[in-house]
Amino acid sequence: MMGMALGMGRAWAVGIAATLAAFAAGPAVAQAPPNFIRELRYTCYPDKTPDLIAYFARLADADIQINSGRMRWMDGAPYGHFVIAGIPAYRLAEYDSRVGSGTVFSKAFGEEEYRKYAQGYSNAQMRTHSVIRRYRDDLSLNRAKHLRATTKVSRYTYVTVKAGKGAVYEQAAQKAVAALRQVAPGAVLSAAQTIAGGGPQYLLVEPFASYEDLGKAIDPAAAVEKAFGKVEAAAWRARLAESVESTEVALMQKVAKDSFVP
Repeated sequence: MMGMALGMGRAWAVGIAATLAAFAAGPAVAQAPPNFIRELRYTCYPDKTPDLIAYFARLADADIQINSGRMRWMDGAPYGHFVIAGIPAYRLAEYDSRVGSGTVFSKAFGEEEYRKYAQGYSNAQMRTHSVIRRYRDDLSLNRAKHLRATTKVSRYTYVTVKAGKGAVYEQAAQKAVAALRQVAPGAVLSAAQTIAGGGPQYLLVEPFASYEDLGKAIDPAAAVEKAFGKVEAAAWRARLAESVESTEVALMQKVAKDSFVP
């Protein structure tokens, strides 16, 4: 997922940047943190990414127009062709009763406009991957402060754990959270564990209000060493090496208006 389109042409990159800026702002709705998240990860054709983003932005308008109560947010790779739609829920049953996007769109703006935007949405997709994750408060820090209204950019870390090593990894993750609580008590970290769908078993998301704040964030390894000393930090790194098969890190930016702010 992490090829951040560094080789894309300058003209296309400028077009995507303008699209991201156009849809970055969204209404703030105060809600309690969700318990689950369904992630739709889109890999788009490079020149079609704006069409997919435009569809979701207009869909958010439709949700607001008819007061659908649906929950969703959007992130995208800056200057890239990866887009993530997050669909939060408090209970898994909400995914069973969720009103279809086509129904919401058509009810708000009519069938003709829906078909126009839906065609762009469909044609933009090279491939799509779907998973459901459960938020883990024991692996998170200040999750209730993970507010979309104040987030500009997020660092996504996907963690694939070796077979049978989940408990070892979680011990290391809990140690990192304990260290951050000591040395960076205001840091925000939302951790979620995959419960349906393939791929990495854990996703860690760190939201930031600006790129400047991203640059100031303390690394978990440095936090562990600062909080517990060099010996404990070495043991922590050993647990990670024992348990983690791979990690993928992506820088993602808020790109579309929100119909829900978790």
